[in-house]
Amino acid sequence: MIWSSPDGGSSPAVADGIVFTIGGDGRVYAFGEPLKPDLVSISLVPGMLYSSQQSTIIATIANDGAADATAFNVSLEYEGTTIGTNTISSLDAGVERTTEFSWTPASTGTFDLTVAVDLENAIDESNETNNNLTRAIRVKESIDWQQFHRDIGHAGFSQSDAPDTNHTAWISDDIGAQTGSSTVIAEGKVFVYCNDYLVCLNEQTGAVLWNVSVECTPDVCGSWTTPAYHDGNVFLSANKTYCFDATDGSEVWSFAPPTGKGAVNGGCAIADGKVFTSDWDGGYYYCLDVADGSMIWDFAVGGKAQSTPAATVADGYVFFGSYTGICEDGGVAYCADMATGAEIWNITTDNSFCGSVAIGDGAVYLTEYNFDGDGALYALDAATGNIIWSQPVQRSDSTPALAYGNVYVSGGVEGMTDVVTYCFNATTGTLMWSTSASDEIGSWKASVAVADGLVFSGKPYFSYPVMDFVGTYALDSATGNMIWSYPAGGSSPAVADGMVFTIGSGRVYAFRSAGVSSCDVTGSEKDEFCPGETVYVSEVGLSPDTDYRIWIQDDGVCEGDTLVAGDDPSISQEYVTTDVNSEFGPTPIWTIPDSATPSHHEYDIVIDDGDNVYHTSDDGIDSLGTTGFTAPVPELSGIILVAIGLVMLIGFVRRGGGMENR
Repeated sequence: MIWSSPDGGSSPAVADGIVFTIGGDGRVYAFGEPLKPDLVSISLVPGMLYSSQQSTIIATIANDGAADATAFNVSLEYEGTTIGTNTISSLDAGVERTTEFSWTPASTGTFDLTVAVDLENAIDESNETNNNLTRAIRVKESIDWQQFHRDIGHAGFSQSDAPDTNHTAWISDDIGAQTGSSTVIAEGKVFVYCNDYLVCLNEQTGAVLWNVSVECTPDVCGSWTTPAYHDGNVFLSANKTYCFDATDGSEVWSFAPPTGKGAVNGGCAIADGKVFTSDWDGGYYYCLDVADGSMIWDFAVGGKAQSTPAATVADGYVFFGSYTGICEDGGVAYCADMATGAEIWNITTDNSFCGSVAIGDGAVYLTEYNFDGDGALYALDAATGNIIWSQPVQRSDSTPALAYGNVYVSGGVEGMTDVVTYCFNATTGTLMWSTSASDEIGSWKASVAVADGLVFSGKPYFSYPVMDFVGTYALDSATGNMIWSYPAGGSSPAVADGMVFTIGSGRVYAFRSAGVSSCDVTGSEKDEFCPGETVYVSEVGLSPDTDYRIWIQDDGVCEGDTLVAGDDPSISQEYVTTDVNSEFGPTPIWTIPDSATPSHHEYDIVIDDGDNVYHTSDDGIDSLGTTGFTAPVPELSGIILVAIGLVMLIGFVRRGGGMENR
């Protein structure tokens, strides 16, 4: 006898591990193990982080058991070190719950993170073997865009990768983002000027992290200004110049110009422990101490002080400009000593220097606005102010971008002149290319950005009193040919961490390539698979929280192609859902049979949003125009054996190889 009970006994029945029987007292008795919870780690996101950048990692825990669980701990671990431990107070049967951890990776690479549930065994579970989940997390180098036009020299060029399609990573809510302004990206955050507010967004999702009210300046052509980030703080020039803590938006200090005026169409810049700012029709530029906002020096220009100052710390120069007034021609560009504010040189022209300079290779580049005709692009000697060359362009406040030995700039006023984006040789001023006026790409107040062989510009819109941007364009930096476009955004793009950020109609638009890749179980990219191996796929950059279907197709999938189930060697198409960061993976999609004959067949992986047709705008593909992965290929050991056999055969033949020759 194994066990007995004095109750029940009538014609027992067995189901789900429980014995049911009836007793003489009219009751039904059920015998079996007591119901237990089963805690399971089911996901860990995101799958990609950036070095030296604090990130939030979300673990999802489920209770797949038949009983509720009381309090238990969840830990996140890396190489045996605990990153953090959280307590979940309870988890009912059949319910999932998320818990968040913060981690700042110190270096780049692929790292195994483990979410460990109930290490102390506080919960008696039906299965104690499925508590932990280990996932390979990719950490890439963080490439920020910390000031207007990226850096203190306003080069407008980023070493970041850039999206080669118009896939949107996210679109913010209408937060009142100021047209003409640009964004600043640092610490995994996007800082946006919104007229009465400075708003901080999550870089990966676009969610609002915090906002803080500011005293805005009067509306003059939009009164755009761009924030600046430095050493844990974010700065903004409005009716005052503010310094806020980048973590929560709390005010560190503020500076009110003695003239009582505020900045218009020009922001602040930070270098060498100093903040450079302006007060527009107050006629002054100011140098402030970055620590407390106290004034170090001021500089009177006798006109509208509109530029965002630029500086070269190595030379100790700071550059800015002024102009007489709206619809009044005449302006001056200045070079001053960063430490003292003493003037080094100035240059005066018949037209207005309303914009900001870009600095590169001993030269400063700046545009000229002409209220009555064409403007100009100048290259000046940074040390003397002497003109190296100049070229006519549509009137512009645009700050040039410097990359690949060229100067990129846009100009033109929508509804009044042509709007054009240009490329000039930086040394000679020779025009390399320009967009067609009929394309309407560029604007007098759009400063282009350059990264990864692409030039990012915008399409303006004007219908009094509305001035806006209604298109974002990616152009080939060498030819000006359009690579992709999107019918929104376009205001002074910024590029960071493989993404493009731009403003339009009160929203921030973020673009990121749909990075689909075949890989192994750890997420490491893999393009060739042998018999017996499993093909995995991972993805970054589609829409968040969206269902997709994964197809394996014969190589050569193009825009508009119908996806064919018969082409998929795995026989089935897997379904996945992207997380809040637009990611999934690694996900197994095909286990190649051990008996498969090597064929070196070339395949594409397509991530389809559900209509069974490949669309560049909605779907993902591993590599458009080239092979995604090849399978099955011979195992290395087989190749080596064949090679050894061939060598032996060749040697045998060369030695005369046959009994008849002996």
